[in-house]
Amino acid sequence: MAFLSLFDLFKKRYQHLPVFGLFGLSILIGLFGIPFEGHFDEGSYLQTAEYMLKTGSLLPGWYGYPSFIFYFSFVPMAPEIIQYGLLGKELLGSWSETLKMNVVEPLNRNYIERLRLISMPFVLSSLLTIYLFLWKWRRRWMEAILAAALVGGSWEMTYQARWYAPDPIMLGFTCLCLVCLGIAFSSSHPCRWIKIAAVWGGVACSTKYTGGILVLPLAAAALLQVRWTILWKHLPLVIWGKWSRKRLAPVQSGSHLFQSQQEFWKEFWGSVRFGLQVAASFLIAFAVVTPAIVFDTSAIFNELMSQRGVYDSFFNPYGTLSPNHYLPLLTYLTAVVLSPYVPIALFFSLMVALGVWVLRKDLKLAFILLPLVVFYVAYMGSHRVMIVRNYLLLIPFLAIFASIGCVRVYDLLRHYKNGAGVFLGRVWCGLLVVMCGFNFVWLWNAGQTIEARRNNPDFEKTQMQELLSHIESHPSRNFYLSYKVRAAFQHHGLLLPSNIVETEQANLYGVYYSHEALERHYHSIKGNRFGFYEMLPSGPYDINLTYYSTWVGPNRIVIAPIDPLIREIGRIFPSVYQITPESLEILERFSVPPSIQDALKPMFGKTFTDESAFVEMMQTHVSPKVFKAYEVWLWRGVIFSVPTTSRLDTSS
Repeated sequence: MAFLSLFDLFKKRYQHLPVFGLFGLSILIGLFGIPFEGHFDEGSYLQTAEYMLKTGSLLPGWYGYPSFIFYFSFVPMAPEIIQYGLLGKELLGSWSETLKMNVVEPLNRNYIERLRLISMPFVLSSLLTIYLFLWKWRRRWMEAILAAALVGGSWEMTYQARWYAPDPIMLGFTCLCLVCLGIAFSSSHPCRWIKIAAVWGGVACSTKYTGGILVLPLAAAALLQVRWTILWKHLPLVIWGKWSRKRLAPVQSGSHLFQSQQEFWKEFWGSVRFGLQVAASFLIAFAVVTPAIVFDTSAIFNELMSQRGVYDSFFNPYGTLSPNHYLPLLTYLTAVVLSPYVPIALFFSLMVALGVWVLRKDLKLAFILLPLVVFYVAYMGSHRVMIVRNYLLLIPFLAIFASIGCVRVYDLLRHYKNGAGVFLGRVWCGLLVVMCGFNFVWLWNAGQTIEARRNNPDFEKTQMQELLSHIESHPSRNFYLSYKVRAAFQHHGLLLPSNIVETEQANLYGVYYSHEALERHYHSIKGNRFGFYEMLPSGPYDINLTYYSTWVGPNRIVIAPIDPLIREIGRIFPSVYQITPESLEILERFSVPPSIQDALKPMFGKTFTDESAFVEMMQTHVSPKVFKAYEVWLWRGVIFSVPTTSRLDTSS
């Protein structure tokens, strides 16, 4: 009994300490990977910020993203500003020279890492805000801490939190918006907190336009503040009063009918006024952070239309042939987001479904959370292109649903008959702790691979030794090496195992360097194929390569099934080159002119194993000038295959 009393005392006073431990662990893991080599868009953010500094303009001039990401780029300038203010022009020279030396170099590695060090803790603080949201709303500590653990233990969350990019930062503001809504429904001043939530929603939208989806939970929260019972109670009398005013006599002041009308219109116009205040809070916050919506409105809407075209494009390597990507999106959300281990991810996805079912008893929370998830998935999934960073926004929502589902199972087990409930409940809690522990161990190891890659001058040799071990440990597979991987075997004096082949074989896997593929096939390396790409233990695991197949980063060895790999990046392998009727179908899809397609028809039935001879033949048919102009798309139409014999004629 004394032990239970001490436990209850600890639980009452210190129950919120574990979430800060999770937050500290997440920050530590995030710091391991901060010095990664690069991100697609970081240079463009800083170039835009440099333009604003040089011109003195508050408008970025480019609106692919709203303005927050560009303004936030100035934050690491604080040390330079303070230093300049303290030491003055005499010691540092002109302000423009100070900026040029310390800040405006777009690819200044130290400056980018300073940006990441500021943004990453803010993004990871989402686990704190989600914890607070659930605690304020449902007062179930187990739900709150489990949701925080799922957010912090998500590999998708962690590696993207290291980026200085709009999506993870928008996630941080989204969680701030949610926590204000959570406080609102447990506060004596709910309207005030909903308006504060609207401000954070506007800032989230000024980070990335998709943050505009937050109008749904804000609208839901505003509607929940309406006293619908009063409106429905007095509505029939209001209708009767309007009819009687026309047909009979005016409503007398002081009558019951008059008072009903007064109460109805007071509540109605009060609700309208509050709704307008919430909308104004959102719009003003957005306009303050993105003033171009007022001063350069047409440019913003033109860029929005342009972005929509990008997401409906065939050309993007993350696009699909179908007009939507619901199927790969469903796979990503259920088998990847909540854990790097597929069984654990599927388990928590099942708990997500159960949590949504449980919310039928908490309709207010369901009304706030579910419409956003449904409409966001429906809209974003309707495009051809799937870039998973767009779905960071959903991670806290999935974590909330999963935690509610898990705790519902716990409650059911606790009430199991024959006195076994307590034991089963503890077993269930232990299982959840183990699975979350696996997630964090993965994150730790992934961070260590980034550090090891950065500090290991012999990383290439390490990878080659791991590759050799991998090939030897998979005797049932055959491996087909790219030109540069084969050259690396020779450079390091490694003997080729017998299951490295030079011709078409069953169960064949291609092995290549990531930079090798990017140099020659950037536009055709397909992403979003679940479980397709494999990496060696040394990684580095700074990215989920399955969903970021064109990620530059360190040069790493990648393994994947040769079919359809060789169809996409065949130039880096000893391949057979062909132009077939299928080639013309592909070229037509990419809007290559029919005249060029017709010029290639004489190449039907010819095969080549020498790239220079193949290019020479293509230039003969379409002219060197046309080949250069359409080179990217012409290569997309080439049909590559693995040789069926070890020696082929260069043409036939």
